[in-house]
Amino acid sequence: HNYHSTHNVLPPGSLTVGPAFRPFSGWGWGAMLLPYLDQAVLYNQIDFSANTAVGPNRDLLTNVLPIWFCPSDISPPSVTIHSFDGDVVQVAAGNFMGIEPMLDELSRTKFSSVTDGLSQTFMLTEHRYELDELSGIEATSSWVGRITFVDHFVFDSVPHLAATPLTKINKSTISSLHPGGAQFAFGDGSVHLISEFIDEDVYKALGTISGGETVSVDF
Repeated sequence: HNYHSTHNVLPPGSLTVGPAFRPFSGWGWGAMLLPYLDQAVLYNQIDFSANTAVGPNRDLLTNVLPIWFCPSDISPPSVTIHSFDGDVVQVAAGNFMGIEPMLDELSRTKFSSVTDGLSQTFMLTEHRYELDELSGIEATSSWVGRITFVDHFVFDSVPHLAATPLTKINKSTISSLHPGGAQFAFGDGSVHLISEFIDEDVYKALGTISGGETVSVDF
């Protein structure tokens, strides 16, 4: 909300620098929020015109921000990410990811455009740390942005809110270690635990910003 008060829009879900939808290709909404999280020094060191893992930017990726971790999660402070072109980089981990369309690729969402109501629209959620022991691949989120595959969630699938480990690594799927559901931050700033048994139509309606759906959720 402080970001919106300053810029009159929400931060973009991600800024593409280089091939879209690939690790290392651009900064995310978390990086845009750094000045509002007492991280102005870190923010001012970032070259937003360059790829996340290029030059001096690369040295910034391991800055761990405790605010990015859910207390229930078992994530290590940082993880190793492998690029499609064979590059390997260490990056700070985390548990929170933005939800499209509120935080979309190159988006500039205004509160006034969320006609479904800020209290009725998902903005952020969580993704538990995962490790595929066979391949060694780690899935995480990060304040950095598009350096993992879970920096923001495309809201068009059946919910997966179970606290048990997922079967697919590096997929933008909502998950947590909370019994029975996952935490969601809404556009008005409120945070609620959403049950893994939520009605699918209600779940999808809460993911749109101007769908015109009428929903009722008991928190």
